[in-house]
Formats: sequence, structure tokens, C-alpha cells
Amino acid sequence: MEVAQYSVKPSVAGILLPQFFKLAALCACFYGGVWINFFILGKEIPFWIALLVVSVLAALFVAQLLITKSRAGKYHYDFFSNRVEFYGSRMASILYSDVEGVKISRSVFDRISGTGTIVLSKNFKISTISNYQEIQNYLNQIVQSFKSYRAAQFSAQYAGG
Repeated sequence: MEVAQYSVKPSVAGILLPQFFKLAALCACFYGGVWINFFILGKEIPFWIALLVVSVLAALFVAQLLITKSRAGKYHYDFFSNRVEFYGSRMASILYSDVEGVKISRSVFDRISGTGTIVLSKNFKISTISNYQEIQNYLNQIVQSFKSYRAAQFSAQYAGG
């Protein structure tokens, strides 16, 4: 079994921050829906119902954040001699020969949490990592040396044959 040359974990804070805002918006929409139903019926929300709805939403909110945090703690990217692999909700990998470029992308949440995303192709991104500039430099060197090695191999194969 091949051993990874380098490994990096995504920032848990970078994963939780967008999730926090999504869940808060969903909770607000749900409570707003309950409020609109009572408003249309011409009734006022009894305090115990409001308290129950808010309590259930808060419990679900916290539970989902804890689940996301525990899952995100297991995510990691491994760098091998010929590929990068992601282990998380699903496994994905990309060969260095398939890398279209090594570009940094930073969303609003990345900027807030001090993380970045490295885009290697349309289908493979190294997301929410805190040392994104160092990883970009590392990947640029590896991809460049891998492509140089492949080009030298190709030249040697067709020059000698």
C-alpha cells in the first residue's frame, strides 16, 4: 500500500461557517411559515407553541452543527506521487496528469474563516484549507515536475524507437 507524501485537513471552522448561516436561514424560514399560518388564520401564536417551535428548531440546529463538525473532522486530502485523494463523505481522486491548473478561489466564507479553495479541475477542488498558498506552491511544483517527467519519458520512448 502506497504511503501519502503529504496530508492536509480542511478547516472545520471553514466548513461550519456556511452551514451555520444556511441552518439559521432555514430555521428563520420555518418559523416565518408557522407565523404566516397563524396570521392567515387570524390567530395569535400561543407562547407555549412559539417556545416549543423555537426549542425544537434550536435543538435541530445544534444537532446538525455537531453532526457536521464530527464528519468534517474526518475529512482529509492525501498527496501521493501521482495523484491527490480526498477522503470524506465520498472518496475522490485526481491524477496530476489530469490537473487543468492550480488556481486559488476564495468565497466570502473563506475570507471570513481565513481559508481558501484550490481548484485543480472542474470536478476536483481542495476546499476550505487554511494553508492554501503553501499547498498551491507545493502542487505547482509537483504537477510541473510530474509533467516534465512524463514529457521526458515520452521523448525518450519516441527518440529511441
